[in-house]
Amino acid sequence: MQYGKLYPHDLQACAKLTRGQMLVYMALVLHSDQNRRCWPSQSTIAKRTGLSRQSVIRSLRALEAAGLVASTHRGGRAVKTYQLRKPMDCANVNPEGYIKDSDVT
Repeated sequence: MQYGKLYPHDLQACAKLTRGQMLVYMALVLHSDQNRRCWPSQSTIAKRTGLSRQSVIRSLRALEAAGLVASTHRGGRAVKTYQLRKPMDCANVNPEGYIKDSDVT
């Protein structure tokens, strides 16, 4: 895997994502720059994936818990910046290998 490029098959090394989590992750990939940063709104992600905004929020929390995504507030505004991590760097996956939305607070 090249630095700055992420592909769906790279995620298999880390975890078996749910359909929603994969869609959200791929939406972030499509919005990301060469440093794997992006800042789409949750509504934009929902439109792009066909998921509800609440499903996007749950998926983002699960991806953060797994270590695939880190988020920070950008500036003083209510804009979140997402930093995509290398899939092999994530470690917070349950024994079955699945990231469960219900495991995320």
